[in-house]
Parts: sequence; C-alpha cells; structure tokens
Amino acid sequence: MKKLSSGLLTLLFVLPAGQTVLAQTSGATCTDWQWESETRLPGSINEASGMAKSRDHNRLFHVNDSGNSASVFITGLSGESLGQFELKAKENNDYEAIAVGPCQDSSKSCIFVGDIGDNAYHRDSIQIHVIGEKDQFEKDEDVLNSLNLVYPDGAHNAEAMGITPTGDLVILSKESKFFFWQSPGKAKVYRFSRQQLFTSASGKLDLSGEIDIPGFLPAASDDGLLVTDLAFHPNGKQLAILTYEFILLLNWHEGADYSNAAGLKKDKDYWVIPIKKLKQAESITFISPSELLVSSEGKSPKLHKYSCVNQLETR
Repeated sequence: MKKLSSGLLTLLFVLPAGQTVLAQTSGATCTDWQWESETRLPGSINEASGMAKSRDHNRLFHVNDSGNSASVFITGLSGESLGQFELKAKENNDYEAIAVGPCQDSSKSCIFVGDIGDNAYHRDSIQIHVIGEKDQFEKDEDVLNSLNLVYPDGAHNAEAMGITPTGDLVILSKESKFFFWQSPGKAKVYRFSRQQLFTSASGKLDLSGEIDIPGFLPAASDDGLLVTDLAFHPNGKQLAILTYEFILLLNWHEGADYSNAAGLKKDKDYWVIPIKKLKQAESITFISPSELLVSSEGKSPKLHKYSCVNQLETR
C-alpha cells in the first residue's frame, strides 16, 4: 500500500493495473453528519447484521446472522417491509454482511452476501454468494456464483464487507481482544479482485493493509473499537466504518496507507461521528450522497437516519 503523508489524501488516487473506477467519482463530499430520525425494521429482521441500498431502486437489502435462514430481506428506505427471498440450496453459517455493486457486466447490479462471521476463529473458509439484482425476486433465488475464500494468515472474525469503487470485494476484520487485559487492535484489510468474483469457485484473499481503528477513534470502551460494518460513499471518495459507538469517515484512495492514524489529520483526512446509542449497531449504508442509515439488532430493530450538514465540493 502507498504511504500517504498528512494533507495529501485529497491528491493521491492509485489504481491497480488494469482497473477502472466503476463508482461515481464526482460531486460533494460530506464532512459533518447529524442524527435526524428513528424508524423500525420489521420484526423478522431481528438479527440485522448487514444492510445495503440497491443501485437501481429505492430499497434496502438486509441479512440476519447465524441461526437464521439463508434469506435476504427487502425494505423501503424507511424500513417498511417489501418482502424477502431465499438463497436456493444455501445455508446461513453466519451472514454478517451484504453489499451491492456492479456485476461482471458493470451496467448491471449484483448483491453480495457475506457469510463471514467467525466468533470462535475456527472456520477453514468463508463464503460469498453473488445474486443478480432484479425488479422482482422469486421466492427462491439461484446464485450467480458462490465462492469459498480463505485468509492468507489463518481464521478471522469479520462483520464488515463492501465493494470498492473499482469493483473489488473488501473485508475488514473485527479484531476482538483474546484476553481481558488486551484491547482491540487494528482492523486488517482483505481484498478479492473483481475479475475473480464472478469466475472463481474458490480463492485466497489478499492481505492489503491495516486500518488503525484504535488510533482514529476516541472510544470510551472496547466496543467503540470493534468494526461491525462498512459502506462506500456514492461518489467513491469516502469510506464509512461503523463500530458500536462511532462512524469513522475516511477519505478513501486505492493504495493508501491507513495503518497509522498519527500521520493523518482529523477533520481533513478523516472524521469521527459519534452515533446515537443503539443496542448493537451492526449495519450501515448510504442512501444518497447526503444521507446514511445505521441499523441495530434486537426484537424491534431500530433504523437511524443521519443527514449531512456540511458538504465540501470535490474535484
């Protein structure tokens, strides 16, 4: 990964050879967010561990985590139920994330379900299921591809997954402490190339770097340092990382080094947004360049909306 000196984040944008930016890369970037409203998700989404907005419609996709069916739930942007569908012949070992991004044909939209949870650090592999987005889904949907992926350095627990502006899959580890005297560490960044997402049945993730979560966040407890989800801004230039206490908003650049927070400037290279208290803040997604949603787990899951109050024009 490229090393960024403080203040240069807005200038550097390095792409791996042969890759192009598939997300919109112009428009305003928001630097200050405030809580706006609270609604509820349907009770069937009681273990809401992942959430993503459709590219084609004003709707959200959600998944429940382990112990639940292999279902994708659909709601409106305010949380009202619009149905659900099952992943045909698939199991839910621990669905912890869902993302939406371009298909192999980049003009089409795909849904990526991340069976990536591993609290016990015992899984030999994780699974990613790829489904083509439709206007109307069948009760049971075939997947376009299912991948068995392995980490290059042993098992990891993870709840945060997304599709980068170049179309690659990215996973951030949830670095929990193993002993009571330890604190959560830096989140590791794992990557799988867009070219392989639709053509491979298995593969090895690349360890592409780390994000200094403890250095960026002034957490009052260890929970504030545990990464539970991520979302890329619609303009492709910011990455929102959710913990149980904060949203960390980073200026995002392919190839950048985020492993040392001390080398970057708060309120210039990154922003820290305290979130309104939730039982378990497990999911985040942008629904527009100036609106994002955070959802919780629980019997009556909450959906919180945050709105932008300060935008900077990006070039």
